[in-house]
Amino acid sequence: MNTDDTKLSPIAVATTYTAVTIVVGGTVYVAATDSHTVHALTADSGKQLWQFTAGGRIDSSPTYYSGAILFGSADGWIYCLDAADGQLAWRFRAAPAERLVSVDGQLESIWPVHGTVLVQNDTLYVTAGRSSFLDGGIFLYALEPATGKVLHRARLQGPYGDNG
Repeated sequence: MNTDDTKLSPIAVATTYTAVTIVVGGTVYVAATDSHTVHALTADSGKQLWQFTAGGRIDSSPTYYSGAILFGSADGWIYCLDAADGQLAWRFRAAPAERLVSVDGQLESIWPVHGTVLVQNDTLYVTAGRSSFLDGGIFLYALEPATGKVLHRARLQGPYGDNG
């Protein structure tokens, strides 16, 4: 119960948050997993600056890089937002096709993007998929962070033994 007349953050009603948030220049960025949202809050007061809704669960903290917020979603897409206002800069479908399954009562891609995206040496690295043995494998991408342009792609399958 709130007894000091302060208002709770609007994301207080979400059911699950990612365990790790990021703080950049006085702004906190956090994902609310089950509501498919990323939020920007002021670090000092918790006031919401913006909110963005993706097409599926976001199970990991977003990545901040050069004024952008980058993250993957269980819908099979990678999203890039302007960190200042939460506007979509670009999105890239890492899933090789638009095929959905029901997982815990929500639709997800057969090739979800789980985990935090990695940016190293001006390249964004991300994977989509559940297992190298299922649904054609895991798809690995290297993207240009500013545009989402594909720099490299590979499919990880197997390993398979001598019999196949």
